[in-house]
Amino acid sequence: MESIQAESEPIDEEDDVPPGGIPARSEKGERLLLFIGIIDILQSYRLRKKLEHTWKSIIHDGDTVSVHRPSFYAQRFQEFMAKTVFKKIPSPPCSAFA
Repeated sequence: MESIQAESEPIDEEDDVPPGGIPARSEKGERLLLFIGIIDILQSYRLRKKLEHTWKSIIHDGDTVSVHRPSFYAQRFQEFMAKTVFKKIPSPPCSAFA
């Protein structure tokens, strides 16, 4: 897994600033400290959920419904997070050899 890294000016070291935030700036240039959390509800994938998946798959595309077996759901969630939320930004070309 890759870590999230950002280039920023140091934020003021204050006692009331909790650790673990991501320094950022607002549109007005105000300093911000961002915290990110992922909320998901874990439920057992038993007969009831299997029937729900089957029913929803008949009506919609089976891969797009929210109810799915855990392994498929985990893979789909990780791909979404990697491609959409934590999208890689290409690094500028290195000018050391230019």
